[in-house]
Order: sequence, then structure tokens, then C-alpha cells
Amino acid sequence: MILKSFPSLYITEAYMKAPAHITPSLSDTIQPARPRRLIRKERLTLTEKPYRGDVDGSEKDFFFNYHGGSERLYVFEAPIDMLSFITLNKREGWQKHSYLALGCTAPLALLRFLSEYLGIHQIVLCMDNDAAGIKADAIIQETLHRLSQGMYVEDLSEETREQLQRPYEVSILKSIKKDWNDDLKYG
Repeated sequence: MILKSFPSLYITEAYMKAPAHITPSLSDTIQPARPRRLIRKERLTLTEKPYRGDVDGSEKDFFFNYHGGSERLYVFEAPIDMLSFITLNKREGWQKHSYLALGCTAPLALLRFLSEYLGIHQIVLCMDNDAAGIKADAIIQETLHRLSQGMYVEDLSEETREQLQRPYEVSILKSIKKDWNDDLKYG
């Protein structure tokens, strides 16, 4: 399934047998039609529970997003939570804000997004309402605070830190249930 209304791709198991040329390269050049991060869905042999993971070669600093142009960005762990949140909060004007699903709890995709869209100053963390999501909130808040102060952030070049140095207004918005998709499904 490819969600055409959003600029990034989300690819399921139907695409796992696709030719090797769809696997993203590790080039820094952004080419709009080329997928940068792919997700696969598999069944584990012992438990038969579905497993989702990145396809080898995927770039973890790219992920599912929508850029609306305002200075506000909503950040989620998973694409399904991002889409569920938009569905739950669909009202006139939702398109003016930006939305980003990290695909995990690490801030790599967030830092990439902020480096591309310098007008974003308001970050609303909408991570899962569980221990991992709460921990991610604290880590991302600390990272953005350090960036706003021009302080050292691990694994970032001085040039990137300087580019990301600006004031951030960070807030946290939690789902009632474990995540936004559960809120949508179980009301």
C-alpha cells in the first residue's frame, strides 16, 4: 500500500519481492520520487506475531511526514498514530500544520525534518502513552533544549547544530489510551 497523499512512502509486505532498485541508496541527494525509508512486515516463525522493521539500507533520518507550512509540527512514533490523530482532530485548517512519524522513539527523523524546514518552532510531541513514549518525550525535549542553547548534541556536526539553533516551544500531547490509533479504534 502506498499512501499517495503524503510525500513519504510506507511500504508493506506486498513490496518485499519488488526489484532491488526500490531499496533506498545512502546518497544525501534528495530525489522526490525515490523512497528513502522502507518498512517491511513479516511473521515471526515462533510466535506468528507480525513484526515490522526497516528494510536494509533504509535511512533512519527520513520517515513518513506531511509539511503544511505553519511553524507547528506534531511528532508521532508511527505513521498509523499520525493518521489516527489527524482523523480524530480533522477540522478545517489541519493541513496548515506539519506532521511527522519517526518510525521509532529516536529523534533522527525529527532533526532531519527541522533542518529542512527552518520555520518550525512549535513542536508538539504526541508519542505513545507508555514507558517508551514518555522516555522519548524527555529525550527529545532535552535534545531540542540543548539545540536551542547551541550546546553539544551527540552525533551532530557543528554545522548541523548551528543550523538547528533556534528557540523551540515544546509541548506534550498524550492519547487517552496507549496510542492515537487505540483512541481512534476504541474511542
